[in-house]
Amino acid sequence: MNEKVILSIDPGTTHSAYTVVDVDTYKIIDRGILPNEYMIKFVKEGYYDYLVVEGMSSYNQPIGQETMDTIFLSGRLFQIAEDRAYLIKRHEVKTHFGLPKKCNADSYIRIVLIDRFAQHDRKTGRGTKKNPDWFYKVSADTWQAYALAVCWIDRKREST
Repeated sequence: MNEKVILSIDPGTTHSAYTVVDVDTYKIIDRGILPNEYMIKFVKEGYYDYLVVEGMSSYNQPIGQETMDTIFLSGRLFQIAEDRAYLIKRHEVKTHFGLPKKCNADSYIRIVLIDRFAQHDRKTGRGTKKNPDWFYKVSADTWQAYALAVCWIDRKREST
C-alpha cells in the first residue's frame, strides 16, 4: 500500500461528503461536500486508487424517494470506479468502531476518531488556525466519509 489514496463518500440526496485519505498514514489530503453532479465529475476524474461509498440498509422499513435517489447515486459512483470501488454499510462502520448497530453513531464515531487520531485537541480534534490538529476544517458529514476510509484501511491491513 505505497502512496495510495482512497476517496470515501457519504452520499446524500443532493450533496455528498467526501474525504481523500492517504492509505499509509490515514492523513486527510482533501475533504468537502459537493453537489452530486460535481461529485460524479470528481469520481470520473479518478484522482484516487480506491473508492469507498457508504451503503444503505432498509431493515424492512419503508423508504422514500430521497433514499431511493441516494441509493441510485451510490450505484452510479460505484459503476464509474468499477474494480476500484467498495461498498461499506453504515452498520459495518459502527461495529468496526465497537458501537452497537442500533445506536445513532455519528457523535460516537466522532469521539472514537478524535481519541485515535487527534494529537492535542482532545475535545474537537480540530485545533485552531495557529495550531491545527488532525481534523482541522473537518465538519458535518465529512466525519462519516472519513470514518468509511478508516474502516476500509483497517480492514485492508487486517487482511494482509
